[in-house]
Amino acid sequence: DGQQWDRVSVAVMEAGGEQQLAASAALASVLLSTGDAYLAEANQYDSSWGIGMGKELAMRAPRSAWGSNKHGHLLMRLRAAIVEGRLGASGLGVAGRTGRAEGAT
Repeated sequence: DGQQWDRVSVAVMEAGGEQQLAASAALASVLLSTGDAYLAEANQYDSSWGIGMGKELAMRAPRSAWGSNKHGHLLMRLRAAIVEGRLGASGLGVAGRTGRAEGAT
């Protein structure tokens, strides 16, 4: 049911994200290439996993007007886990604590 999914959804999605990143150095590298940028899912139809508005409106609106952005927060947590060495990705070289994969610009 919806209430049960609400209780476990973040943990389930985080576990899935960890599996994807551990299996794909290329995907982890793309995530690391975002550096310390704030990540948001600009989805006008989803204010729970996204911010509830498209990119153009989001650029003008204060973050306090955005939705929950669970997806963006999840990606930022996963990125931090890679940088801090709590989550590895096969074949991924992490250059210290810069938040960038080797060779990323």
